[in-house]
Amino acid sequence: MITKSFTKFLDILSALFYNEYTLSELLLTKLKTMTKRMVHKEQTRGRILDSAYALFSQRGFIDVNTIDIAEEAGISHGALFLHFSTRDDLVNAVISKFGEEIAKRTHDLSESRSSLRGILEAHLDCIRENEFFYSRLLRDIHSLPKNAGLQLTCILSAVSHHIFLAAQREIENGNIKPVASDLLFNTWIGLLHHYLMNRELFVVSGSVVERHGNNLIDHFMKLLTLKK
Repeated sequence: MITKSFTKFLDILSALFYNEYTLSELLLTKLKTMTKRMVHKEQTRGRILDSAYALFSQRGFIDVNTIDIAEEAGISHGALFLHFSTRDDLVNAVISKFGEEIAKRTHDLSESRSSLRGILEAHLDCIRENEFFYSRLLRDIHSLPKNAGLQLTCILSAVSHHIFLAAQREIENGNIKPVASDLLFNTWIGLLHHYLMNRELFVVSGSVVERHGNNLIDHFMKLLTLKK
């Protein structure tokens, strides 16, 4: 009787351990499957953003539709909308990603450059890396979702902060004229944007920044430099 009870106990215990092991295996398998799906989803989303960025850079925002982007990304048109509910959502996401990258890049470059000229060079370095996308963004901004304009304002604000700090140091050291911060930045950005938005007037092909960047900085600094 004792032997039978003990044997039954062992059977129950074995079953519990087996079920626990099986449950753990199932949970682990489920977790791995979920992780793979999340990674795949994130990779697909990244591919969509990269494809949209490339097409917007080449053809502008207005002439590119979601079918073009889906084809470029190698997915079905319907699959694109699993990641972005509308075209506007996708446009905003591309601009947001660009804004985050250019703000970080400007900050990183500015950390090693304290002079106003150095900050302007850092700004142009960032623009050069994304020049065609940025030029298209400037040209098409009024035809894009409202949030796109707000994001562009945030991008410019991040840049203006570094330029303002560098200019303040130069003014305190007596190197440049005292200038209101808004006029200082607007003069620089207006000059730069004029060249970017009218690139056909200044280059046959290639980079406006590469061709004219140093001249723009020289001209801007000359406007600010105190005569001795």
